[in-house]
Amino acid sequence: MIAWSILTGWMSELKSVTEWYIRMGIFGIMIGTEFRSISKANYPMVPSTQTRTGTEYILLAWIVTPAWAPLVATLVYSSLGHQWRPVFIILALIGMIPLPL
Repeated sequence: MIAWSILTGWMSELKSVTEWYIRMGIFGIMIGTEFRSISKANYPMVPSTQTRTGTEYILLAWIVTPAWAPLVATLVYSSLGHQWRPVFIILALIGMIPLPL
């Protein structure tokens, strides 16, 4: 979550297409490894009889989130008067909410 939030906020500072490619590459490397760590973190928190169910919920979120996230980002973009930079900052701040929890 920390890496995702930092990289999402960093996207608001883009100035060229080359920067976009570099940042998306870094984003892919950082986020591409998160499923394994999320699954592994799930095991101590969930009773052994429900580990499979917990993993299924993680997989469900992993599959469904890319479907609704662009809709939310577009809604925020439209409500901000078609300014794209604040969308990344708002999404980064939303990503920080689970950290203290």
